[in-house]
Order: sequence, then C-alpha cells, then structure tokens
Amino acid sequence: MFILQPGFHSGKTTCAQFTEIKDKLLLITAGDDTQVIVSEVNQQSGEIIPRASMTSHISSVKCCCVSHCGPTERLLVTGGGRAQLNICYIKQGKI
Repeated sequence: MFILQPGFHSGKTTCAQFTEIKDKLLLITAGDDTQVIVSEVNQQSGEIIPRASMTSHISSVKCCCVSHCGPTERLLVTGGGRAQLNICYIKQGKI
C-alpha cells in the first residue's frame, strides 16, 4: 500500500522506475523540472522518502532506465530533451 503524498516535482513527472538493492526499495522519478529524484520506499508504511536529487540536466528529462550490475550495484541512465545522456552509479543505496 502506498500513501498519497504531495508531488516531488514542480512540473510533470515523465518517468518512474523501481529498483531494489538488498532490502531497500528505491523509486526513481524524473520530470520536466530537469530533476532526477531517488527516493526510498518504506515497504511497511508506504511512505516515500526522497534521498537524493540530481539537477544536471539542462532540459526536461524524457526517460530513465535502471540496469542491474550486481546484487548491490545499479546504473541509472537518464535522457534529456536536448540529446543529453546522464549516467549515475548507485551502490547499496548510495548515489
């Protein structure tokens, strides 16, 4: 069960991905406000807690994808509207 919460993005959310690292469920969202937000989901209460925000895109983020690189490692790839591609390394919940 998830709790309805105020939006994290100031504009439209354009993509969302879930990934799990060990016992942590992460929600990655991106949007028109150029932000990529990595949040932790409390699986007991449904609370979504923002853990990191990346603002390196120069225009809206159009897509995001998570690749599993091992049990505790992920690559987060985001694509922006001006042919910009960002890659972020996540290890055991740390960005």
